[in-house]
Amino acid sequence: MRVSTYLAARHKIVDHSLRDRFSAGGKIEVIQGSITYGDVPRIFEKLKDPGFLKMVRECIETTDPEVLADYWGQNEERLASLDKGELFKLWVSAVDSELRVKHSGKEIPDPKRLISDTLEASE
Repeated sequence: MRVSTYLAARHKIVDHSLRDRFSAGGKIEVIQGSITYGDVPRIFEKLKDPGFLKMVRECIETTDPEVLADYWGQNEERLASLDKGELFKLWVSAVDSELRVKHSGKEIPDPKRLISDTLEASE
């Protein structure tokens, strides 16, 4: 896992249950618009948490593009040329893509919309 490698290499932090912090807890129900999605992974609850999203945005905005490039598998020069808002949008797109691939064939809420709706409502 890239996050655990980063924490160990850069900050000497080892967290054996890091994955569980994002994936444990079973399934939840999410309402998006007029549709109720049952039995979706708990990660969708995080995407509805403005505090979590603001923390992620702040982390992205304060992280060196070299580190982001390494852990996102992106070109460092490209990331360095983006403004902070574009970096967050890139993360949102990556989350959207990853969740759609991981849960293909299942009815899930639109991750990108869930994030934007959550941030809009909190402003």
